[in-house]
Amino acid sequence: MITYDRTADDELMDALLPGGWASSLVKFGKTSGYALDLQLRGYAVQSNGTKEKWATLYVGLTKVLDLRHLPSKGFKLRAHSTLALAKHHWDVSWEKWQPKEQLGKCWGEVDQYLERVIPSIGKAFLVEGAVQSAVSGFTSDKFLVLDREAAVTYTSNPEKKRIKACLGDPLLDSVSDLSREPFWASKPSSLGGECDVLALDQDGSLLAIEIKPRSSTTSIRWSPLQVRHYANLFSRWASDDLGVGSEEATRVIKRMVDQRHRLGLIEGGLMPHITSTIKVKPVIAIGRGYSDKALQGLKLVQQCLADSGLNDPPLQVMEAKLWGELEEISL
Repeated sequence: MITYDRTADDELMDALLPGGWASSLVKFGKTSGYALDLQLRGYAVQSNGTKEKWATLYVGLTKVLDLRHLPSKGFKLRAHSTLALAKHHWDVSWEKWQPKEQLGKCWGEVDQYLERVIPSIGKAFLVEGAVQSAVSGFTSDKFLVLDREAAVTYTSNPEKKRIKACLGDPLLDSVSDLSREPFWASKPSSLGGECDVLALDQDGSLLAIEIKPRSSTTSIRWSPLQVRHYANLFSRWASDDLGVGSEEATRVIKRMVDQRHRLGLIEGGLMPHITSTIKVKPVIAIGRGYSDKALQGLKLVQQCLADSGLNDPPLQVMEAKLWGELEEISL
């Protein structure tokens, strides 16, 4: 059975809430500069029976810090090896599990690390990430962002392979009529597992959003396959017969909304009613300035899916502005 749960435990929430010893992470995540974004992380079930939870601070697509918590061990920090450097004032002692009191005492030094490392992220890493962070942080009356790089988890690798093949193979098979198209050689051989953005629509449906920078002509063309796969994965997660069931899925989504609201990561905008039966809609968001060739290829791929009866719920294609607003593109 596949699972999904991006909620924090009580101790991690206490650290991040106003007045908590790590509350500055939320302040960094709400800062408008540098495409900053804070997301809660965790797995519903882990093979060793533990439930590690963490909060990740992003600059675009780059993870600059994880604050990780495991009830039996305490807290620790993690950063990519290219960023966790002495020149950025990184301290290797932060990488060891320790009581909250111990890590909290040196949190001012952690802030100094972030103030040094964040400006060092090159603009090359912000091409897709800037739009993704903007969409994640945009206050809209049409949708409410829940998570980015959202991924379901599996109880085993064989289960993962079986479910991905069951859901992905029909999508890939549907485009066989495009084999004579010049861009056929770039057809993906498999479909990934991380949805760029998971959001709530104004009617309470989930939105599986695939974000593409304007220059990614090849991936824009094939994006209907990928985003439909994400929508199918989350539909399966919420299903009563093959997943955790609508009651559990609704509970997880409601708790995610509540936690983001308490942390101040949701301010104003839409607060949709979450329905008891979850419907997942696929959405593609493309950065402004994309080529006509990219959109024409996308239309061909989408038409193949529709002709194969694989367009329920219907795909939406949006133009993404740099400040995060989405505007529908008519196909």
